[in-house]
Amino acid sequence: NRVRITCDGKLKPCINFNDTLDIKNMIADKIDYNIIENKILESIYNKPKKHSFLINVENTDNRKMYQIGG
Repeated sequence: NRVRITCDGKLKPCINFNDTLDIKNMIADKIDYNIIENKILESIYNKPKKHSFLINVENTDNRKMYQIGG
């Protein structure tokens, strides 16, 4: 299991879902690095335990891997 950083600066904890954390804007907004670190850790700890590619759910990201950055 891995997380990805998209080309537009978003942390994507699960490639199958739309959920992202906008790290680029947090840095641009001069958010304290400890807060950013905690948000990143929270995002990683809350990622799904396994993929659900075969289940069609509302929050599914339908982009291709090259569009996501993977």
